[in-house]
Amino acid sequence: MKIMMIGANLTSRVEGISNMVREVSLGLAGRGHEIHYLTSAPEGEMAGVPEDIILHQVDVGDGKGYGERGRSFLLGMRSLLRRVSRDEGIDAIHCHSAYPVFGNVVGGSSLGLSCKKVVSIYSSGKDERGLEEYPAITRLALRISKRPITVRLDQYLFDKIIAMSGGVKRSLDELSIAADKRAFIPVCVDAERFNPSVDARGVREGLGIGPDETAILFAGDLTPWKGVEVLLRAFHLARKRDSRIKMLVMAKGTYEFEDKRRGAIMELLRELGLAEVVVMIGRRDDMPQIYAASDMVVLPYLANFALMDVPRSLLEAMASGRPVIASRIGGIPEVVRDRENGLLTLPGSVGEILDAIMLLIGDPEATVRLGREARETVESRHSVRTSVAQLDTLYGTLVKERV
Repeated sequence: MKIMMIGANLTSRVEGISNMVREVSLGLAGRGHEIHYLTSAPEGEMAGVPEDIILHQVDVGDGKGYGERGRSFLLGMRSLLRRVSRDEGIDAIHCHSAYPVFGNVVGGSSLGLSCKKVVSIYSSGKDERGLEEYPAITRLALRISKRPITVRLDQYLFDKIIAMSGGVKRSLDELSIAADKRAFIPVCVDAERFNPSVDARGVREGLGIGPDETAILFAGDLTPWKGVEVLLRAFHLARKRDSRIKMLVMAKGTYEFEDKRRGAIMELLRELGLAEVVVMIGRRDDMPQIYAASDMVVLPYLANFALMDVPRSLLEAMASGRPVIASRIGGIPEVVRDRENGLLTLPGSVGEILDAIMLLIGDPEATVRLGREARETVESRHSVRTSVAQLDTLYGTLVKERV
């Protein structure tokens, strides 16, 4: 079967959706399917496409942020989508996005094609906190992109809508989307690549983390809705109780206002006296080792409008057997059961994050238990093998219907 995956930036190695789609695509290729990508491919990211995937590039130019790149992709992909579908004999196209309106454009562009059409929706978030830096017109466009009408329209443009979280599933229920149009396949992760046995001793040493120090990893980026300032303030208080703590902060360099945000974070580090104990790390090709080098992973996220309901970084950390501290937003509570396989905190609460950090530092047995249970959760409910099998069956059923 020939399957085309469609997304604005599937070549990225730092975005959750693209990383999940890559793992699933390789799994499907391993089952004998021919996988095509229709996506933008900014300069410097072409090397991230595996040889098993055939790339069809929509040129969106260089140096553009998420929003502008997404708009350029949607404006430029129609003719290429139709040409590739016909010339290559594509059996099924599968669109991936956090925004239902993305599916509206892709589905509308593929009207009249004989292939089957699937859309995966990754976010149900309506809270717009963190989007203040965007111009008013962009915020309006984002607000419209998640209006109920966009979801309702998707049901007429696609043969199947896949909910990637319980929140999206509930929204489809509330909108009375026909049962035969819906499927539920949760976000997944390669639990073989991310696992507790990864050796990270060299990475810890390279990052300046001593054998008797505790390393806290901020699993996010510098976007405002991921709450790094909240964690830094909690970390500052934790250092007053235990000086043997260091922190790793991700800075992927993909946010439109990255320089402005980095400047604000560095100023906060100086204000709190943390410049010597916080390590800023950029894009890494060794993320399994980064998780393994950490003693706990924190996701202090504030809102999930621009996020996957179930962040991939959460599943990567849990698959790595690391205890997680995460906010009660989006689909995170669907995965993390408080004090059973992780710790949940109110978004924006410095005090609750502080308490969670100190609990893990002070109770090594709980730390081990939570990490073990986190790993078991991923293996039983979020394995890429399971998702690949489910998609294989779904595509096969749809294509048989076409015949």
